[in-house]
Amino acid sequence: MSRQSSFSLRIRLLLIVLLAMLPVLGLLLYSNQEQRRFAISLASEQTLKVARLVSASQVALIEQTHQFLSTLGQLPQIRLGMEPCSAFLQSLQKEYPYYAVINVSRPADGEVICSTLPLPDNVAGQGFFQRTLATGSFTVGDYTLGGAAGRPFLPLSYPVFTEEGLEMVLTAGVDLSWLNRLAASASPANSVILVVDRQGTVLAYYPESSTWTGRNVAGAPVVQLMLGPEREGAAIIAGLQDSERLFAYTPLVEGDDPSSAVLAVGLPLEEAYAEANRLLWTNLAILGVVTTVALAAAWVVGNEFIVQPVNRLIAVTRRLAAGDLQARTDIVGSSEVGQLARAFDEMANSLQRQINQRIEAESESRRYAARTLMLIQVADQLNARLDLPLVLRMLCELAARAFNVTGSLVLLYDEGEDHFYYAAGYGLPAHALSKVQPAPGDSYRQFIETYDLPIVASDTRKLTPLVSSELCQEHDIRTTVTARIAHHQQILGVLVIFTVGESRGFTEEEVGLLGGIAGQAALAINNARLFDQLHASREQLRQLAQQLVNVQEKERRHVARELHDQAGQVLVALKITMQGLEASVPEEMTELQQSFQEALGLVDMVMDDIRSLTRDLRPLVVEMRDINATLEGMCREFSQHIQLPIHYSGQHLPELADSLSLTLYRFLQESLTNAAKHAQASHIWVTMKSEDEEVSIAVEDDGVGFETANRWSTGIGLVGMQERIEMMGGVLVIDSQPGRGTSLVATLPYQEADGNVGV
Repeated sequence: MSRQSSFSLRIRLLLIVLLAMLPVLGLLLYSNQEQRRFAISLASEQTLKVARLVSASQVALIEQTHQFLSTLGQLPQIRLGMEPCSAFLQSLQKEYPYYAVINVSRPADGEVICSTLPLPDNVAGQGFFQRTLATGSFTVGDYTLGGAAGRPFLPLSYPVFTEEGLEMVLTAGVDLSWLNRLAASASPANSVILVVDRQGTVLAYYPESSTWTGRNVAGAPVVQLMLGPEREGAAIIAGLQDSERLFAYTPLVEGDDPSSAVLAVGLPLEEAYAEANRLLWTNLAILGVVTTVALAAAWVVGNEFIVQPVNRLIAVTRRLAAGDLQARTDIVGSSEVGQLARAFDEMANSLQRQINQRIEAESESRRYAARTLMLIQVADQLNARLDLPLVLRMLCELAARAFNVTGSLVLLYDEGEDHFYYAAGYGLPAHALSKVQPAPGDSYRQFIETYDLPIVASDTRKLTPLVSSELCQEHDIRTTVTARIAHHQQILGVLVIFTVGESRGFTEEEVGLLGGIAGQAALAINNARLFDQLHASREQLRQLAQQLVNVQEKERRHVARELHDQAGQVLVALKITMQGLEASVPEEMTELQQSFQEALGLVDMVMDDIRSLTRDLRPLVVEMRDINATLEGMCREFSQHIQLPIHYSGQHLPELADSLSLTLYRFLQESLTNAAKHAQASHIWVTMKSEDEEVSIAVEDDGVGFETANRWSTGIGLVGMQERIEMMGGVLVIDSQPGRGTSLVATLPYQEADGNVGV
């Protein structure tokens, strides 16, 4: 074994160790993913708690401001004038730094009486001022950006009343920067705090307040989340600077609209994943140490107990492959490698015998495969044809080409004449082969009954051939091989291959192959004859069925004529007689006159029934020559009779053969009758059309349907339709399911009228 092979085996051993470590690595990675999900869940809860804390502090500050303004409105210092009042308010602002501005305004015009700002704005147009005047109570305004205070704040207003009415309006603007300080003190390191109004404008942002305050960021992903339908929540999403963070958001409660501003606290993902990442790297380091130790042990142990014995086995194998059958491993022991070495030595002892047997078997297998392939090809080509003359011509050509001979011929046995006659040939001129005279049955019978394998006549100049001697002499036919064609011990004929101008020997395999080809030819000839018989039987059956239909239609016509000529005339005479008797009855005998009228009505009813029966027995389809109009009229009359909508769609056709027209008529008649009796349908659709040399008529309904597997057990109607259509060379397709309606489609070959009237 080469150094490279030994190294490759060691590498495989090490790979096995590494593969054993893969599940451990997968478990570590899976555990890390679980830890990361848990860390995100925990961080989401903590961050949401911070956001809720800030929101709650906002509510508390609003309530505190309410108390502050209420107390301030009772102090006399705010009524001392502008300068003393402003100085007093500025001193209060120092004690309460979370107020950006404190104002005292006149309710009449919104003019600021005193303020912590040097140049305060008039507040008459401010929403919070107007709401305070309208409600007469403490009011929370909308978040305000800038203004005279120069920073965003939340205005809170309180009206001060005296006995004379509203005296003044006190306003305190809560500085939003306190939110940054509060959230920063309660949030983890490197967190961001964002406050936006419902329009997406930044009211506060920590730690870069001056950069973002006042900017509209409604398109930022985190802002879209904050302004979404959920009131509060947490998600990993991009912030204002496009870096992903874990954001938790909740509304800042204020005034009449608690959702006018939303607060979000963003935590860096690395802070959330810090503990999970630390555990992962620690576990990976431990796994690396364990893997290194296992690899070193596998290297040492594998070299001693696996690599060296395998090297010896490989060396002996190479000697054996080079032809040294005396090579042995000489490895002892009960280990797996020792058992393998003993098995290898036993294999060397029998290897030579197996090689010889294999060579012989391969040779036989190739011969058998070639023979089988030849027979399969012959069978495929012969069985693909059902025309007997074509099958015989193809057989002769295939046989001549298969054995590379000049030609071949087939003689078939005529049992009635008891002779073999020429049926097909290949390789000689047609006029020469056609001169082959029938041979008496005795000339082949002994050969056929005695030999299973073909008979070889190596030289017809010295042996009497089984084929015509005149043909052999005229065309110098030298060698012939004759095989019998038999099917189930019944002689069908013989297959002869021959050479011209030179003699040739044939091996046993070639002779056997010719016998196999003759066997396949027997099957093909028998199939072709059966097909011819089947075709003739079908044609005879069709003619008999057609004659039966002709007789039926003739009898129907006879019955219809008898009903019309005999019963019809009798009923007409009866009606005239009864009308005469009715006229002779005195007018005062009203009851007798009424009886005559009822009797005349019954006569009319019977006459109508006879006319309908006559029309059914002998329809006008033959005389009218317009099958489309006839079928449409039948549908119209049937619809009126059974009070069921029948929708007909057809196309005008040239004059059809009487048998085809009657078949279409009877099919529609039977189909409509079955639908009326059994379908329980609310609509019936009839379609008649002609295309591709065929005429088809379809009858469909939306009734209860039935199981098509049981269609023949419902009566003889479907059976009769099937037989009548098939004897016309057509096909009937029945499609139905319980609850899904029924479809009957009859397709028949197109036949034009031949000038005959009637059937």
